[in-house]
Formats: sequence, C-alpha cells, structure tokens
Amino acid sequence: MSVKFEFDFYSDWLFFAKGELDNAKIDTSNLIGDQLSLAYLNVRKKLITPMARNVLKSRGFFCPPDHINGLRKLEQEIEAGSDLTPYLSKSVLNPNFHDDLLNHWGIYHLHLGEVLKNEFITRTGSLLYVRFDDKNAYFLDIREHGAWAQQDIIQIIHDNWPHSISGNL
Repeated sequence: MSVKFEFDFYSDWLFFAKGELDNAKIDTSNLIGDQLSLAYLNVRKKLITPMARNVLKSRGFFCPPDHINGLRKLEQEIEAGSDLTPYLSKSVLNPNFHDDLLNHWGIYHLHLGEVLKNEFITRTGSLLYVRFDDKNAYFLDIREHGAWAQQDIIQIIHDNWPHSISGNL
C-alpha cells in the first residue's frame, strides 16, 4: 500500500502571510493571492527585527541639543534589542506605502521623540538616518524630513563602513 501526499505550499504561505498581517491589525479584506504576499513582504521589509546591536556613529555625527535625550533613549532601545516600531513612520503598517530610501538603500529613518503616544514615539522634524545589520546599527546622520534623496547619505556609509555594503549595492 502506498501513501500519497499532496502539498500546497502557496496556500500555506498565504495563510501565514494573512495571519501575520491580521495580527498586526492590517486590513486584509481586499487582498488576495499575490497581493497578500506583496503586502506582507512590504510591511515585513519596513520592520526592524528586534535584536541587540552595537551602535556605531559616523565620523562627524552630530545630534542637535534638543534631541540628545531622545537619541540616548533610542540608543538604549537598540542596544537592548527592543522593538523599534514606535520610532518608525506611522505608515510602517500600511501595505501600500513604499519607503524608497529603505527599499533602494536599506536606510531607515527614525523619530527622536521621548514620549510614547498612540503606539508611536512623539514625532520630530529631525530624523535619525540609520542602517542595520544583525550586529550593528550604523548611525549615519540626523537630518530633517525630506532628506531621503540626498545622495551623500550613501557616501557616509561608504566613507565609514565600506565593508558593510560590499556586495550589497
């Protein structure tokens, strides 16, 4: 007697993706098939995996005095391996929002507020531009909103940690 097994990995994947999005309280009612997959992958890409990391600051890194306490708090959260979602854009859980700076260059922008309000840290005009790997958080610079297209941000990575991007660009 032979036993025949059939597997449907695609349906299993969609079930998993839908469950993860539902757990994050993201409306999946209008998403089917590949739309569900893409929504999950987009949201997942924007989230930072909680794990303890070393904080490395670029040469010339400067924090404006009014953001020093917020930066210190964020550094402690990163070194402790805390969930950094509250520091991200409020669009982080929007599956239709695409963060080009992150998608193209792997650079996040985090708010430097000090108080948690409605699940997010208070919003700040100045943002920390940072790149992560499994061991380090590379603090590139603090700049205002809208600095996403300034190419010298990429140069900061190259000038300070070229090994961290070798083979990645």
